[in-house]
Amino acid sequence: MIARFRTPVFFAVLSFLFYVCCKGALKGYFSSDDLDNLAWTGGSPLTTFLIELVSPVFSTINFRPTGHFYFWLLRRTAGLDFAPYVIVLQLLHLINTALLWRVMTKIELRWLARAAGVVFFAFHMAAFDAYFKPMYIFDVLCALFCLVSIAFWQSRRAGYSLLFFALAYKSKELAVALPAVLLLYEFWFGERRWKALLPHVALAGLFTIQALFAQAGRPGDYGLRI
Repeated sequence: MIARFRTPVFFAVLSFLFYVCCKGALKGYFSSDDLDNLAWTGGSPLTTFLIELVSPVFSTINFRPTGHFYFWLLRRTAGLDFAPYVIVLQLLHLINTALLWRVMTKIELRWLARAAGVVFFAFHMAAFDAYFKPMYIFDVLCALFCLVSIAFWQSRRAGYSLLFFALAYKSKELAVALPAVLLLYEFWFGERRWKALLPHVALAGLFTIQALFAQAGRPGDYGLRI
């Protein structure tokens, strides 16, 4: 009986403690990056986000349609009221903790190990800014879609996994490494389904090759220089 309720109780306590630790973020205000994103996306039509979402072309202006749509939508619904931006951000982070639990359950980690992993992920100070600053929506969404992609892969639904891998990449480019994670998963825990992984590798290769040419020698933080 105790084992039946320990996971819901664990997540209820985790959510409450997360609220206590992070409720101060609701009293904050936008950073310069937040305001840049609000200004940049404010006049864009909805079709801009849809086109970029399905485009196979590398974006040289770092347009990330999922995260920028968050700014576009909340600007129209919340205006410059800061709290809703943070509430959405923190709710997505809590969803990510549940997805992480699901992924760890599938590889048959013990309950205590899963709990420790979720607590580490939920509260680690290295990710502190991600709970407080709307500009980190790109990172939080990238994590969300990566975890969903892994979960679908574990369920042997490679097509859905590929779709959410693409959404993760469209949230932030570091998701391009996800096929390597899936490869290691297959090597250690899976059934060595190398052929099923080829579309993921091909999509990652498509964007990587484009980025190598587009960013080579470019000045600034996003340039590629050796």
